[in-house]
Amino acid sequence: AVVSTQSGHYGRGIQSWLCLGLCWLSIAEDRFNHAKSDLKVVIESIAPKAVLCFDHYMSSSSTSFDVASEYSIFLYTIASVYNQVAGALADNVAVIQEIDLKRLTLITKAKEVLLKGIDPIKPSSWVKSFMLGKISEKLNSKDLAWLDHYLQALNDLKEYNQTVTKKVNTSSPVEYSMECMELVFRISYSIYKRSTEYPELTKDASKKKKLLSNLKPIVLLMCPQTTIAEFENSSISKIVLMVLEECFSKWPENYKIRNALCKIIHDSSTTNSDEYVKAKSLMLQDSSNSSGMFLFTRKHLFLGIWRIPVDTVDRPGGFFRHMRKSLSLIIASLTHCKDISNLIKLFENMVKTAEQLNNFVGDVTPFLQTSLTQFDTLLRTRVSEYCGLPGKHTTEHSIKLLKLCIKVKNIHVRSGVETKPVDEAILVILKLFKLTVPQQIAICDPRVVDEPGTLYETANKLINDFEQVQKVAALLELEKQKKKDLEKATS
Repeated sequence: AVVSTQSGHYGRGIQSWLCLGLCWLSIAEDRFNHAKSDLKVVIESIAPKAVLCFDHYMSSSSTSFDVASEYSIFLYTIASVYNQVAGALADNVAVIQEIDLKRLTLITKAKEVLLKGIDPIKPSSWVKSFMLGKISEKLNSKDLAWLDHYLQALNDLKEYNQTVTKKVNTSSPVEYSMECMELVFRISYSIYKRSTEYPELTKDASKKKKLLSNLKPIVLLMCPQTTIAEFENSSISKIVLMVLEECFSKWPENYKIRNALCKIIHDSSTTNSDEYVKAKSLMLQDSSNSSGMFLFTRKHLFLGIWRIPVDTVDRPGGFFRHMRKSLSLIIASLTHCKDISNLIKLFENMVKTAEQLNNFVGDVTPFLQTSLTQFDTLLRTRVSEYCGLPGKHTTEHSIKLLKLCIKVKNIHVRSGVETKPVDEAILVILKLFKLTVPQQIAICDPRVVDEPGTLYETANKLINDFEQVQKVAALLELEKQKKKDLEKATS
């Protein structure tokens, strides 16, 4: 039913405002949870109706904490959505400034609403401290007030804190176990994010001391084997990485922890190839790794990924936002590992299931474009490395590389993208091995391929001829083995 927001159409009594506010809030949150929703329409036409109703209710009645926290979380969610809308308007400075002002107003109001509610009793009081921490982090993350709130929230759940030392059972979790683990994760990762975002925090002795002193109890809780000397001699990023790895071992289903671990690995200037492989294993599940997030053999990439069931731990729209981060991270991980084969599989999976993915991450076009760019980069690198290693100049190796080039070329053609970089790669391989090619291709400059169709046909013919020879050789080998077996049996 359509609910009018004109005051003359509401029922009698204050509770009517609350009921209507909850109705509009539910509608808005449902839209936030759908990636296909037009977020701008939701925050400008539906959300204001909920805000109006809640404001009327709170102005006329003392407010329970449950209502205040519900409204505060909703205001915080709207502010976060405004942030996403601003991100899509990166080149429009005036509009972004206007959105930032609205966002700041909403976050400030979220704090006022939360403080206006009647104080809850423990352990429910953790929600108030937790939300004050999130709000403070958005308002001014440099002053570290948010850290005090998060630690207070963890303290409010003191009798449940020890649940973080055990594995989280996602099907029937111990009471408040997810909330405690979320706080440990958030405290650790927020310290990492702010120390990298604002390097001056680690240069200010008093603020760095506060960051480390608040990390210490978390480390002792999660990693009790860590010595004082190890703690004092480690960087903040190394300490946080250690805590998050422990969080991941206790709660591997949590996609936020995976994303955070992967992001820290990619952020590090000292990351080596083994660590990039580790980042890839967090994201991709294959024959050698059964614990990755994504599996290509599923109907679509997000099928089977566990969702956090606690509203305060993962706000409306959070799954959609985190899944977009996950896609960006898996593309980055595959690129760093030079794993072009799996990058091709990922691309083809996204193209094939674009309609289903639209429900989880919205438009996948930006991810497809990034993948196409990486194909060219990785192909150039692969061919360049190949040319510099004469020992690998075998027919088998060249055919394998040609097949990869053709696979990438087919993707480019289907996507309507320039194929010149791939044509150049094919030409380099053909010229390097002095394979029989038409004269006009053999003498042309690698940067200008006049007849890519001929080039493509030549490469395909070579591959087909080679595979035919291999099949014949395999059949001959099979016959030879059968003959040997027969002679052995009759002797």
